[in-house]
Amino acid sequence: MVWVPYQGYASFGLLFNDGSGHFTQSEQQNYFDTFFSDNGSSNVALKAAVGDIDNDGDLDALTVGYAKDVEIKAGKFTPMTLTIWLNDGTGHFTDSHKNINGFFGTKVQVADFNKDGLKDIMVGNQIWMGGVNQENSNLCDWAERKFPVFFPRRTADLISGKWEYRYYPSVKTYIGVDTDQDKIYVLGDVFKGLKEVGNKQEMIKMSKQPRVSMF
Repeated sequence: MVWVPYQGYASFGLLFNDGSGHFTQSEQQNYFDTFFSDNGSSNVALKAAVGDIDNDGDLDALTVGYAKDVEIKAGKFTPMTLTIWLNDGTGHFTDSHKNINGFFGTKVQVADFNKDGLKDIMVGNQIWMGGVNQENSNLCDWAERKFPVFFPRRTADLISGKWEYRYYPSVKTYIGVDTDQDKIYVLGDVFKGLKEVGNKQEMIKMSKQPRVSMF
């Protein structure tokens, strides 16, 4: 079997080789259209890899990708996800529900790196820092100082489409700027999903005040 890009870069498909070089598309092809969505959202696939993750003698699959902008608006923001799909031995895959958030992965590799007989995972991240608007970065810095419970430490500035944001894996929260509308958003269970907190210019003025209450 082989992994191939399907419908551009939006997902991956599985084709079975009959031994003569003739390939048949897996019946799960439509399933692969939302291949790394543990919340039902339709994400963008960047890379896939295979390896025997559960050590049962067959090849399982891993994918890395990020959420489409429409999913961010809907509050299904899972932009950095590594998803593990387990093979039942017949080429049929199911979600392991052991997915790992916190990656903007553009590469993924499976190997036994520490020679303990188990497959390990290496993820290559794509992070843009130089292109982030300095005002947006400064606002995130301010939020970290003012609200460390929600944004506990300095993390990398990230860009996905019109969004410039930071992710805090220890508390699973995000803060970011919609650069099309210059509005500030936060996301996380503690905020009950995606929440608009204000206009960017208003937030810049607020950041200069000694006492602020936002949440």
